Amino acid sequence: MSEKKCSEYIVDELKKNGIYTVFGVPGVNVLPLFDRIERDASMNMITSKTELACSYMADGYARVKDMGCFISTTGPGIASAVNGLISSYYDSIPVIALSAQVNISEYGKYGIQEMTGYGRTPDVLSMMKYITKDSQRILSADEIVNKLNQGIQISRADRKGPVYFEIDEEILREDYSVNTEDSSCIANLTAENSAVSETSQIIDEVERMLDQGKQIVLIIGNGAKDAFPSDIDVVANKFGMGIVSTYLAKGKIDNRKENYLGVMGCYGNRIANSSIENADIILVVGATLNYLSTAGWTNGMENKRIIRVDLDDDELNRNYQAVIKVKMDAKVFFSELSKRVSGRTDKPFYCDCSELQDYDLEKDKDYLFSPYKAIQVINQYLDENSIVVADVGQNSYWAERYISVNGNNNFIVNGGNGSMGHGVAASIGVRCAQKETNPQGKVFCICGDGGFMMMGNELSTASKNDINVIWIVFNNGSLGTQEAWCKGHEYVVDCSCTGVDFVKYANSQGVDGYRADSVEELKNALSQAVASSRSSLIDVRLSKEIIPKSYYGTKSVEAKR
Repeated sequence: MSEKKCSEYIVDELKKNGIYTVFGVPGVNVLPLFDRIERDASMNMITSKTELACSYMADGYARVKDMGCFISTTGPGIASAVNGLISSYYDSIPVIALSAQVNISEYGKYGIQEMTGYGRTPDVLSMMKYITKDSQRILSADEIVNKLNQGIQISRADRKGPVYFEIDEEILREDYSVNTEDSSCIANLTAENSAVSETSQIIDEVERMLDQGKQIVLIIGNGAKDAFPSDIDVVANKFGMGIVSTYLAKGKIDNRKENYLGVMGCYGNRIANSSIENADIILVVGATLNYLSTAGWTNGMENKRIIRVDLDDDELNRNYQAVIKVKMDAKVFFSELSKRVSGRTDKPFYCDCSELQDYDLEKDKDYLFSPYKAIQVINQYLDENSIVVADVGQNSYWAERYISVNGNNNFIVNGGNGSMGHGVAASIGVRCAQKETNPQGKVFCICGDGGFMMMGNELSTASKNDINVIWIVFNNGSLGTQEAWCKGHEYVVDCSCTGVDFVKYANSQGVDGYRADSVEELKNALSQAVASSRSSLIDVRLSKEIIPKSYYGTKSVEAKR
């Protein structure tokens, strides 16, 4: 029989799943886990300033490495991390959340930071039930092996997502051991693919329908991020498809490809939205077709012949009725269809809206410096080793529309939950994951001044741990989206942001700071930041009068954001 200490076993399982950096905030009940990680030369323990930040960092790490982990103590610690788990759950990101719980002998006695659900204590398992794929309370050392392994499998099976484990603090604190051989009896929870005959039949139907199309649009969603780009290219080229992505999937497709038309939705590209309106057949793979992606469901898709591919029955039947519904993993779907049509001659790509400019460009020439001009500069410093992390707000709408990446899953955004500040902290996790495989890479975080102030204290976390990120703050002195909304509705609400000197703020935390009031100043700042091995912040000063124009299809619908 092979035995290990409980904390040792947990850390070994993290490494087996490719997790070599863990994020967290120390608390007495979880200190043995921190200690075990700190003593392991192959592991990296990043202590953040808040539990919310460490949950964002683990989310960012997982978007690059396919699984992340954070550790929080019980009570206010894990409660603070809830919004990070919501973000992971919404976007189907596999994250392991580890927390402690008071000793079982203290249940219902109001132990320090008890959250068991007994008496007036909050019931943390009930909280987690609706924001994770699985939540477990581990009450004895004998349960750790089976519950931890099963939870990790659940996190990665079917639609991916976070899982939560809380462990009796005594199990971690004392020298309990576990029998590691117990893991041999754990069932494999990986989803079974469709039978070969069923797969062949459904691919036949899809192929026949696509052959009927004259102007076909392929919509790539976040659910297709694991598909091979070569398979997507074959399918698109053989049927002459224009490719459109959701905001979350922007980084999946090389944005410079001739048949990539951009991001769809409220703040997407005009050519992408127009191509959907003009299409006769739409193939939707791994996309939820939510409010922002469909411009409030006004883009005319309800009148189209739609083929939908998704792992999730609920998604196959949500918002739009499809002519053909394919319950299949996107990676398998593209692989099977590309094999089927690989011998065909490419069909010429045709788009009758290719001359359309985006909505902002005609007016943008009136400004010497603008978000569009700033992003055009940023694009000059992006290469195949660059990852762009976008935060939430007007800054992200500009990034969504104009940032150009090469399609190596290198555009990251918290699109479902839309948490301001997520990108500021998540970019630290992204860089940690990137450094493990590509130390020479660069991470650029585009954020607004409002979102930055929600997580700006994590610059010191990056500085302390030599994690080099370039934060580019689009500073217009306001919560731009909300201020524009208030002006449009004559609401009297103060949406201004305080006049923080971001250069001094960055310097105070050990991060290089630059200010840019023009295209030339931004070029100079980026040149220095990219050449440096240190973290940098660039305060890009912009007018709040420049507002991204939204798109709402052929119907008149009022924006909600």
